Amino acid sequence: MKDIEDILQRYAQMDGSGTKIYFDADEVAELLDYFERENDLARYEKALTFGLRLHPENPDLKFRTCKLLIFQEQYEDALEWIMQTGRDGEGELELLKMECLCALDRFDEVRRIIEQKRTQQTEDVEEVYEYVASVLGSLGDKQDELEKLIHEGLALFPDNQTLNEEYCYLLEMQGLTAKALLICNELLDCDPYFADYWYMAGRLHAEVDDYDKAVESLNFAITCDDSDLEIKIFRAFCFYKNDLFAKAVREFRDIYATELQEDTDELIHAIASEYPVPGDFEDVCYLFEVLRNEGVADGMTSPLLEYPAYQCDADETPAMTARHSDNLADSMKQHFPDEGRQRDGMRFLHTDDIYPVKNWSVSSKQLATNYLTEKYHNN
Repeated sequence: MKDIEDILQRYAQMDGSGTKIYFDADEVAELLDYFERENDLARYEKALTFGLRLHPENPDLKFRTCKLLIFQEQYEDALEWIMQTGRDGEGELELLKMECLCALDRFDEVRRIIEQKRTQQTEDVEEVYEYVASVLGSLGDKQDELEKLIHEGLALFPDNQTLNEEYCYLLEMQGLTAKALLICNELLDCDPYFADYWYMAGRLHAEVDDYDKAVESLNFAITCDDSDLEIKIFRAFCFYKNDLFAKAVREFRDIYATELQEDTDELIHAIASEYPVPGDFEDVCYLFEVLRNEGVADGMTSPLLEYPAYQCDADETPAMTARHSDNLADSMKQHFPDEGRQRDGMRFLHTDDIYPVKNWSVSSKQLATNYLTEKYHNN
């Protein structure tokens, strides 16, 4: 297998310069696998088009045309493509055929395929149950069919981790959190070093407002994979819900130092909205700076925003200073008497002098819903 970093670098060089560079079919396949893992549909499609120009008869690249149609949710077209090959009962083509049938609500046909495999005792029966369960789970609105399939599959393969994962997700979606936690704990017994299972446990504890146990589970998840920003974002959410504002802010400072996360906008706003003032001086400055960069909404109420919070060079933002900012020195001394931050050449901006550019209107309840209803953990 060739180094994907080298392939990506060459591909980016070609894409940026317009210079044509040759890639063999295996290298194109590596690119496509990478873009698929990253859920980058646009780059997947572009790389596939490029690859087929170089290797129009390559069977693997032609097969990926079908996968692209499925990624684009063009299930009828994908199914037609599969049937035209005359190999719709073979290997991965058969799995993709069943995926299309599931998406098109043609479950009777899927069941006939599975029943035939069970009757013939083919070697791929367990794989088929895994694949179809994952497909039904990801589709989200096929819970009745998913439940039937999972029970049927677990009766045959009770220790199958994929089926148990899908069962745990299903129970969570059905609101059966206690039962889902039992399944999750069994999965952790099987693989205690898998970060996703600890993340799942953290989410389930958060579902029942047990944020102490949620944080404990997420701590284990981060021990297993300390590079996963999604876990850290969710832990910040749990800190916030447990009124541990200082820890939530520290988590965010770590996250933002690593990579700007667009999905954190609503959460950082919620933390800032309820942050107790005066609080920690550095935290207040940090939160206000984030809000200033992201945009503060009209009518936003927060104890934090009643006080100075953003420190900047006086000559950096002359257009943003106005009537409120001139009166902040006394307020700073009152609320942060020990900080000694009144240095020459520095000033503090009041929230009323920051012009709104974004409308934040997500309630705390809706925020919790946003964070707890995401089914899959995307690495």
